[in-house]
Amino acid sequence: MDPENVSKYLAGISPHRLDSVKPPRQSWKNRSRCFRLFDAGLRPRDISPRQCGVSRKSLYRYFQDWKLLEAKREAIILKVKQELALQRQASRGIATSKILIKGE
Repeated sequence: MDPENVSKYLAGISPHRLDSVKPPRQSWKNRSRCFRLFDAGLRPRDISPRQCGVSRKSLYRYFQDWKLLEAKREAIILKVKQELALQRQASRGIATSKILIKGE
């Protein structure tokens, strides 16, 4: 997802919904199985409900949860990359200032 799309997607979701959706635990076997299939690139229409052991309605709900968690994960990754870029930029600024001082 594009960084703009991630932020727009997350902005359109209520804060309660953002906090309430959690990644599947090992004890949630059917939900975990669905998430693994979504990670593999399959969509709910490509998956048989029998394959996951859930109803068609649950399959689509899990897909919405998976999309939300993926968007949150991408937003976190983008934030970390931006922070690292700022740290690198700051360290370069310090390094170049030391070189200029020594050169004088």
